[in-house]
Amino acid sequence: LSGSDPDRLVQLGQMYLAQHNLPAAMRQAEKAIAANKHLAGAWALRASVLRECGQPEDALAAFHRALGFQPHYPEVQLAVAEIYRESQRPQRALATLQSLADQFPPGSVPPNLLYRQGLVLRQLGRNHDAAECLFAAAQASPNADVLRELAATRLQLGDLATASTALHTALQLNPRDPGSLALQQEIASRQQNLTASLGGAMNR
Repeated sequence: LSGSDPDRLVQLGQMYLAQHNLPAAMRQAEKAIAANKHLAGAWALRASVLRECGQPEDALAAFHRALGFQPHYPEVQLAVAEIYRESQRPQRALATLQSLADQFPPGSVPPNLLYRQGLVLRQLGRNHDAAECLFAAAQASPNADVLRELAATRLQLGDLATASTALHTALQLNPRDPGSLALQQEIASRQQNLTASLGGAMNR
């Protein structure tokens, strides 16, 4: 009904994308770009479709076009960081996330952003920093995924007690999560090995 209004075309494209109708979503993105090539939302829609089609590098280029027209675009910045993280470019992912975090007042960084930062920091081997980010995210918004990753990070640091506590809460929120159940077995195995080694040391 709106004709060629690019904003409405983007909205329609987002609806198609939500239904996983990728060809229809891409058609709307291309129409919107043709109507207004400076519309950040149109480029973001195009990038999202490309990403769903398994073309991360093309998606990355389109996401950057969107950011060129709208630098503060959290949804896009998170998507860019995730592509970098998945393609084993954690330094770029972290730089993108830190740039986004700097745009929020101190103490008001969204939990989802803290969670993403924690994952990237762990990928970089900065487990203490990762644990701090994940703990802050869990404090702000308790979530089974965040708590599971916090537990995994604390386990990598050798902190079995905190890992167990975080995982216990994660399993309360999502008792059937495969990742949490696997981690539960790993923690139990570590605890058994620790108990056995302590018992052996005492016997000597």
